[in-house]
Amino acid sequence: MLQSYHVAVTVLLAVLPLLVVIGALLARRSTLSAAVLGLLSAVVVAATEFDLSWASVAELAGSWWPLVVEVMVIIGGGVAFAEAGRRMGDQARLSEWLRRCLAPGWRLPWRWCTG
Repeated sequence: MLQSYHVAVTVLLAVLPLLVVIGALLARRSTLSAAVLGLLSAVVVAATEFDLSWASVAELAGSWWPLVVEVMVIIGGGVAFAEAGRRMGDQARLSEWLRRCLAPGWRLPWRWCTG
């Protein structure tokens, strides 16, 4: 019983950063603030719940830094792209196009959805 509780708590803590990001986006926070909140919650969970020493963190950071940089560039690019689309109104245009083309009951060829 205690072990299943521990597993459930571990799974919940692992999912917590993702839930924080989804919650921030549903609360209409900017993509940048949602990403920062998710990163901060991941750091807090890792620092408080996992048995990590500073020496092991430094060793892992030294060996994994290229991957971490690559992931951060990908996430940063996605956030920048989403922010640019929001500010220029492209997200609204894309949403309207999808609403028009995927509306319930419509069975039009894709070429009719342009414009």
